[in-house]
Amino acid sequence: PSPIKYTLNHSKLKKVQNNKNIKCAVIIPDMQCGFRRDLLTGELTPIHDREAIDVALQISKYLNPDRIVFLGDNLDLAEMSTKYLTTPDFYFTTQASLVELSWWLAQFRLINENTKIDYIQGNHEKRLSKLINERVVSLYNIKCVNDLSGYSAMSIEKLLGLADLDIESHQYPQGKVALNSNLVCIHGDIAKGSSGATVSEVVKSARVSVIQGHIHRHEIATKTTWDAFNNSHQYTAASFGCLC
Repeated sequence: PSPIKYTLNHSKLKKVQNNKNIKCAVIIPDMQCGFRRDLLTGELTPIHDREAIDVALQISKYLNPDRIVFLGDNLDLAEMSTKYLTTPDFYFTTQASLVELSWWLAQFRLINENTKIDYIQGNHEKRLSKLINERVVSLYNIKCVNDLSGYSAMSIEKLLGLADLDIESHQYPQGKVALNSNLVCIHGDIAKGSSGATVSEVVKSARVSVIQGHIHRHEIATKTTWDAFNNSHQYTAASFGCLC
C-alpha cells in the first residue's frame, strides 16, 4: 500500500480543559479496514473510510482522552470468510489491510502517548481463528520460537503488533471494556433486522449500560427497573454507527 498523507487546514481550536472528576473516553466503532484489488492494474481501493478515521484521530488529539476503545471489526478480512463467497477482487489483500490498520493504530498511539487504548475484537477478526480451526488446524496456536508463552503467531495481536503499540486486546465474543461500574463497551453478537430491535434486545437482559458496535446503525434503547426500596435504575444500550 502507498503511504498515507493528509493535509488538513482548519481554524485553531481552544484546548479542552480537563475536569479531574470526569473521565473522557473516545469510542471508535467498526472501521473494517480492507481493500479491493483491481484485477487488471493491481490497484488497491480501500473499503474503509480514511477521511472518517482521520476525523476520529483529530477528535482524539483534541480531547486527549483517558481511554480510547476500538469496538471491533477494525479489520474486514474478507478473503478469510468461511461463510460468504469471496470474490477474486479480495484475494491477497490481507497484508495490505494489516499494514494500513497498524499504521492508523500507531497514529492514535503517537498523539495519545499516555492514553490507555483497548482493541476489542469483533466477528470479522474472528474470521482468522475460524479459518484456521476449520481449514488449517495444524496452525492452531502455533507460537513464534522467541515467544513461546505469548500469543499465537497467527493471531490478530501478533499480526498487528499490538504489544509494541501498548494496546490491550480483548477476544471475541466475550471481550469487553468496563469504563466504570455501570458502563461497558462490547462488539456485540446480536443483529436484528428492524430499526432499534438490536439494542432493545441487548437492554432486556442488561444489568449495566452497554455501548456496542457490530450493526453499523444508530440505535439507542433505555429501560428502567425498581429495587425493593422503590429506587429506580436506568440502563441504556447504544450503537453509534461505524467508520467503514
